[in-house]
Amino acid sequence: MLQPDLTLYVSAISAFEISIKHRKGKLQLPLPPRQWFLRALSAYPLTELPVTSEVAGLAPEVDAPHSDPCDRIIMATAQIHGIPILTPDSLIAAAREVTVIW
Repeated sequence: MLQPDLTLYVSAISAFEISIKHRKGKLQLPLPPRQWFLRALSAYPLTELPVTSEVAGLAPEVDAPHSDPCDRIIMATAQIHGIPILTPDSLIAAAREVTVIW
């Protein structure tokens, strides 16, 4: 159960990544990806964070153990906003510049 005062954030790039995985058949969803993401935003206490020029400019500089651009954007977003990342991805967890929860 979520804490009532807990704020959860999601990067707008996550909508792109979900759509790509769905298109490749790596992710099954009950709705088209765009609709699914919009419903998730309205159904859960999520605050969407945009991919700003500051995020985009920092992303290539992120000390990531791989070159996935979406992960780099998520990591840059977390750094700029000073928030942890909730993920089971061990590659993101290996990065020194972000805090990972899972």
